[in-house]
Amino acid sequence: MAEYKAGNIKRNGEWFKLRVDDGGNWLADAAGRTLKHPTRAKLITDIDRVMRLEKKAVHIPVTVVEGKNNGYLKLKHGVVTGIHAGTGNLTVAWDIGGNGQLTISATGYSTDDVLRRLTLAEEGELTRAVKEAYDAGEYMRNYINRLHIYKGTRGLADQVEAELKKESP
Repeated sequence: MAEYKAGNIKRNGEWFKLRVDDGGNWLADAAGRTLKHPTRAKLITDIDRVMRLEKKAVHIPVTVVEGKNNGYLKLKHGVVTGIHAGTGNLTVAWDIGGNGQLTISATGYSTDDVLRRLTLAEEGELTRAVKEAYDAGEYMRNYINRLHIYKGTRGLADQVEAELKKESP
């Protein structure tokens, strides 16, 4: 089946040569593949899709804080490799194996604490800081609880009413 030149288009900074075959199908080569569709519009849509998937992967080392419960820090190390085509979240290859995503919220921020890759010394310092912050918060809560006389303002209001009734003849 013969193919005929049908012009060029530029997508994502790259030029694509469009062709039409004897059967009326539109053809183009993108990302090492030959794409074939019955209409020019569908071919261009598929070129856009293939090029979006073919974006160069990135390599950004990160440390993710997964938890700071009860003064204990849980960290996970990985490398951000790109953006998930379906969800728009960041894709991550974890050092311990496997892949995952860092969820991006509606405000554009990750819902996780994502830090640059920490050194062992920085990891140790952060672990100590989290433990000290938890201990300080626990000390403050205990101290305030020891100072409480009344359980909320209702208890204090009851005491005031009782005192007022005592003074009335």
